[in-house]
Amino acid sequence: MYKVIIVEDEEPIRKIICRLIDWNQLGFELVYEAGDGQEALAYLDDNQVDLIITDISMPFMTGLELCKRVTKIMPSVKMVILTGYNEFEYAQKAINLNVSHYLLKPITANEFRSTLEAIKIEMDEKFANQKNIELLRQQYNESKELLKNKFFMNLVLGYNQPYNLENLEEELSVNIQANYYTVGVMTIEDVRETEKEFWGKDRPLLEFAIYNVAQELLENINQDIIFFGPGNQVCMIFKSEDYPEEDYLNELTLCLEQIAFYIHKLFHMQAVIGLSDHHKKLSDLRFAYKDAITALEYKVLEGSDKIIIKSNIEKKSSFAFHKIDEQLLKLEYSIKVGDLETLKKNIEYIFSVIKHENIDINDFRTLLLKMIISIYKAYNDIRSTEEQEEIMEFAIFSKIFEMNDYKEIKNYYIDLCEKLSNKIRNIREKDEKNYVKEACDYIELNYSNPFLDLEEICKELFLSPGYFSRLFKKTTGITFVDYLTNVRMDKAKYMLANTTKKMYEISRDIGYEDPNYFSYNFKKNVNVTPSVWRKKSGYNNEVE
Repeated sequence: MYKVIIVEDEEPIRKIICRLIDWNQLGFELVYEAGDGQEALAYLDDNQVDLIITDISMPFMTGLELCKRVTKIMPSVKMVILTGYNEFEYAQKAINLNVSHYLLKPITANEFRSTLEAIKIEMDEKFANQKNIELLRQQYNESKELLKNKFFMNLVLGYNQPYNLENLEEELSVNIQANYYTVGVMTIEDVRETEKEFWGKDRPLLEFAIYNVAQELLENINQDIIFFGPGNQVCMIFKSEDYPEEDYLNELTLCLEQIAFYIHKLFHMQAVIGLSDHHKKLSDLRFAYKDAITALEYKVLEGSDKIIIKSNIEKKSSFAFHKIDEQLLKLEYSIKVGDLETLKKNIEYIFSVIKHENIDINDFRTLLLKMIISIYKAYNDIRSTEEQEEIMEFAIFSKIFEMNDYKEIKNYYIDLCEKLSNKIRNIREKDEKNYVKEACDYIELNYSNPFLDLEEICKELFLSPGYFSRLFKKTTGITFVDYLTNVRMDKAKYMLANTTKKMYEISRDIGYEDPNYFSYNFKKNVNVTPSVWRKKSGYNNEVE
């Protein structure tokens, strides 16, 4: 069932349209009726629909303006415009507003049904194409090399979700299983500016030529996993069934030296290749990749046109540090969002790695400092500049280095992070309440502005409309549009009861350009007309 809303300001016509056909029989569900564009937008703040049928001529917000706004927030929604004959040329302006059909008033049941049937066919075809497995399979096969490159890049960057190796090997035509993995990362040092001028716009072809040279030489040692990494990196994954001994490393190093040699010979450029430590798990390739990147950083000391092996320049593995670096990022996030359960798990995991990796005392102290920096950063990212709480005095961390018990240190961190997380939650709740209060204050001062809307408020507060809309409703219990309407209605009731202003003057003073729309909205919200309200309040001399 496709969800539909009707937007029509004349209630009798709206009711006729709603009852004109059997919606469910045609595959549609009529989920809402709106009396104007503002009401429709308020509904769309919290609800998704597939089709909007709107009158073109409405007070306060025309159907075209509604279509324009909907196109920005829901570009996939289809729209149908209801228009009179003399408005048709005007309505055609909507061709760029995602409007697919026009219906001329008065509408017949047959015409309405035929239009909806045509729309249903269009929408069915769209969804069918999106779900066409055979078409997707064909496109998938054509893009296999691209997908393979993306898969391996995500793998070394740590972005991949759990996967089935057998399915992977079949779908991508690649064998990834091994007992040991080593990662190499190559970057090109362009030592001749003339090469840039020579290749010009064809420089992507140069990169591909370099890739081909490396691929061909890797095949000589039965290694076939090579792919483009971030930036100008060419990445390689080397597989081994046995722990890489000296002979294997010599063969691998010789192959990489040949790659660097031919790149220099053919393209007059120097390559530098970083080689990681060896890792046993496929899921640990992200650590191997970081090893290789770390090795590359030493080119400032080792020079270009070199093969830099991490184990030769850094004797200790960075495996534990990489693992903990990832957990520290998660720890920061858990502190900021107040997820105490995940926060405890992060700290437990970090200390389990510390305990089981057999790190020396200096590394232990380094890791404690890294945790301190992450915790301090989480607080400073959130707190306002005027917040100066004793809980985050940096001296508080000196206690940790006076402790001699592993569990005592761990529990101290857990307790500190919980206190900090609660503090951040209080700061955020205070900020959110301040945002809403500022918005309410702004409405109180500017309710007479007929163009006052959510977007204008958000520009004042430097917030996104989507976020602020949800925040406002969560805090006040009603939408921004409803709150603004309530304020305007309260002001109108006061003016009706305490002044002799005419209806059009009150309408203008509270932000309505159209007095008829003001009267319509007043009756809708107060259940009586403005004139009746005034008479009940003691004024009976209004000149309408």
